[in-house]
Amino acid sequence: MLWALGYGPVRYHLLSLLTYTFNIELALSGKWVAGISHLWSLAVEEQFYLIWPWLVLFLPRRGLIAVGAGLIVAAPVLRILHHTFWTNQFNTLLLFENTDGLCLGALLAVLGVHSEVGKTASRAALRWGGGVIIATVLALGLFAGKVYVVERIA
Repeated sequence: MLWALGYGPVRYHLLSLLTYTFNIELALSGKWVAGISHLWSLAVEEQFYLIWPWLVLFLPRRGLIAVGAGLIVAAPVLRILHHTFWTNQFNTLLLFENTDGLCLGALLAVLGVHSEVGKTASRAALRWGGGVIIATVLALGLFAGKVYVVERIA
């Protein structure tokens, strides 16, 4: 719709928006694009859902669980490495730096929420997920030389 209305940034970035590679374009340019930069996350999601079904098709269940768990662990590590060692923070917009949340949902589906393993995994994700997110944010802040404190709104 924005393209039809002649919105400049959409016209200029139309190819990467249509091919869901806008996150890659942002990472390469190292610049935000006013009004449409938030679409990088849609690109990441679509890239994940282009790859994940092929893994489901060709990997056995155990292999799928191993790959998913590995990506859940690797994504925050990659983000920490990017924030620590690379000056282009736009690299964190790429697919593999953002697979943890997507893989967590996909793995819960693979495990099956109706099986006992699936129920246990769902409970563990709900119980420990918040703590893992907080620890990751703190680690990113410490490794980047800054600790971001969220003020309590009273």
